[in-house]
Amino acid sequence: MMPLFADLCRSMERRLYALGFIAPLPRRFLLLQLLLGGGALLPGLPLAGYSLWPLAFGLGALIMACCLWQTIRFVQRAQFQRYSFGLGVRFFARFLARFFCLALVLYLCIVPLGAPLVPLLLGLTSTSAAIALWGIGRAIRKTVKEA
Repeated sequence: MMPLFADLCRSMERRLYALGFIAPLPRRFLLLQLLLGGGALLPGLPLAGYSLWPLAFGLGALIMACCLWQTIRFVQRAQFQRYSFGLGVRFFARFLARFFCLALVLYLCIVPLGAPLVPLLLGLTSTSAAIALWGIGRAIRKTVKEA
């Protein structure tokens, strides 16, 4: 089972690199978040007839993976562009558009779909938890290497 998962990770990471995610650390973190969102959503689909909780958690995790995708893409593009007033206006307009899309998707999940709020919020906070765990893991690895 592990070689199949490792092959999936390698192919997804190559695809992310081809899509322009050239920095290795953010690319790997985005890969982990996409796997978390997809891994949480897949079991939630067949269980949706019994409970919407797994589906709502998976939707929340995928929504945050999309937000992380956009944020990493924005930061990578902003690093290599010369700043001007027009560029700042364009960045702000894109931010507002992404914020509106996030609000629309959350509205659609909560009102028409009727997703329960607690698992949806847990899915939305999965990125924050993953960032914390990822940082702690990096710090522990660095400490172990120094010892």
